[in-house]
Amino acid sequence: MKAVLLFFILIISFQFTKSDKTALFLGDSLTAGDGVDKALTFSARVGQNFEGLNSINLGRSGWPTTAYLKRWDEVTQKFPKQADFIFMQLGANDLRVDGHSDEVVQQCAVNMKEILKRLEEIYPQAQIILMSSTKIDYTQMNEQIRNANFGAHTNEYINSIGKKYKKLAKSEDYGFIDLYQKVPIHSTHDGAHLTEEGHAKVADIIIKYLESYSTGY
Repeated sequence: MKAVLLFFILIISFQFTKSDKTALFLGDSLTAGDGVDKALTFSARVGQNFEGLNSINLGRSGWPTTAYLKRWDEVTQKFPKQADFIFMQLGANDLRVDGHSDEVVQQCAVNMKEILKRLEEIYPQAQIILMSSTKIDYTQMNEQIRNANFGAHTNEYINSIGKKYKKLAKSEDYGFIDLYQKVPIHSTHDGAHLTEEGHAKVADIIIKYLESYSTGY
C-alpha cells in the first residue's frame, strides 16, 4: 500500500514539474525596476500571480540595444536552461546615448531584430514578446533624468520605436505588447521609471496577454 501511495505521489510531482513554465524578462531599467522593491517589479508580480510560471528578471539599467549586442556573452551568462516566454523591452536608452533622430529609431529596430535572432538560436521553442517602452513624464522628471537628455520630445521617438517593434513582431511572428499606449503617462516616480502602481499595471497587461495566449495553460 505504501509503495502504491509513493508511486502516485511521484506521478503528481512529475506532472506539476512538467507543467511549470519559465518567463525570461530582458530590458533596461524599466524592466530591472529601478526605484522599487525587486519583489514589486512587473516581472516579479507576473511570477507571483500567474500560476505555474517561474519569472526571471535580467533587466540591465542604462543599456541600449547596442550594449546588448556588444556584451552578448555577459547578457547570456545568467540565462536559464529553459525559457518558454521571453519578454523584451528596450529602446529609450538608444535615444539617451545616440540622440533623438529617425536614424537612431531605425538602427534600434535593426539591432533589436539581431538580438531576437540570437535569442531564437538559444531558445528555438520560446514565444518571444516584444514590448515598447512606457512614456516619459517630462512634468515629473528629476535632475538625473533631465540630464540624460530626456524631455517632451522623447515620447515621439519612443512611440516611433514601438511602431517599428510592432512591425517587426508582425513580420517575424513575435508577440507584441504596446506599453506606450497602455500605461498612463503619470505612472513614474522620477519621470522615467515606474512607480509600484505602474509596475502593477504592466503586470496586469502581461498576465492578460499570457491568459489569452495560453488558454488552459
